[in-house]
Amino acid sequence: MTDNMQKRNMEYFIQEFDFIFEDISGKCMNVGSNSGEVTRNMLLPALNQDAMMIGTDASENMVEYANMTHGIDGKLRFETLDIQTKDLPEKYIAEFDHVFSCPTLHFCNDIRQGLENIYNMLRPGGTFSMLWVSSHDMFKILEIMAENKRFASYLYKYIAPFPNTDRPQTELKELLRSIGFIICHYSNREMINIIENKKPHDFLPDIMSAFSFLHEMPSDRAENFKMEFIREYSKITEGKYMCNSGKPLIVDIYKVHIAYARKQ
Repeated sequence: MTDNMQKRNMEYFIQEFDFIFEDISGKCMNVGSNSGEVTRNMLLPALNQDAMMIGTDASENMVEYANMTHGIDGKLRFETLDIQTKDLPEKYIAEFDHVFSCPTLHFCNDIRQGLENIYNMLRPGGTFSMLWVSSHDMFKILEIMAENKRFASYLYKYIAPFPNTDRPQTELKELLRSIGFIICHYSNREMINIIENKKPHDFLPDIMSAFSFLHEMPSDRAENFKMEFIREYSKITEGKYMCNSGKPLIVDIYKVHIAYARKQ
């Protein structure tokens, strides 16, 4: 499994909060841990050595893989959790000193429910840090793919956050405050990835590695989805292809928002 895009986002995430993360200890949760590699090798080492982590993901198959490959006895384990659930397990309520999400919440069709669950999982005074993607070509492609009846039932919740506004940062901050969070830090930035000597079928698996729904599809349908996703990506990004000394060059530009908040 590849997590290169997740690694790039996590690197920026840690750089933004390195002065905070190094002091974080206690019981932590990483929402959307995917394969577990980034949680184990990047996020956990950035924290105080006394930190203990639970990584969660909506995909049971992904959680099983993460526990087998990246679990650490007494330090890091992975559990199945859909952060949008309306029936948050009692064992998670007021249990965590810090919750991380990088990047996951942009895949929530009910982002308020997800944030309310995170708020409820924190202990009083607990903290929450997140990186979410506010714009990327993948959202346009997923909207197109969702019109295909073969994939629609898997894609209903994979839409861009706050799709009907041109100021998503304002809506997100208002939403955090309405839930009860105190916002300690908020920033947004444009991310630019220069992808050299590769064509879409070479690097898109990195992006699709974050699509947990692929593990819910029958294997043949998942392969069909990947091929069609690559085809649609090539159409949308045709004008972004460049040439550097006769070699292909793709410029992948997207926007992220980073927040650090505290539970009252």
